[in-house]
Amino acid sequence: MADIIPRVNAPGDLTLLEKISNDFNGPVDDLKTRMEKALDAVKNDPTDSSSMATFQAAMAAYTSLRAGQSGTIKSLKDAVQGVISKF
Repeated sequence: MADIIPRVNAPGDLTLLEKISNDFNGPVDDLKTRMEKALDAVKNDPTDSSSMATFQAAMAAYTSLRAGQSGTIKSLKDAVQGVISKF
């Protein structure tokens, strides 16, 4: 199927939405690593309230950034579709 529909972009050329989404990946990966380390600390000592609070904070930051990424891309996609539909 991919051979039937040619790409508009060159293989290494990313669309605007892909570029914007990819800009979120570095910070998201950092937060994911922080969240995983905090989870390991909770697994090692589930009774430690400090490690649980650290995990909850890391998870909230990760979830918030992912939601921001999703919302940003969806808003831009909707705006572009709105412009295209007027042609």
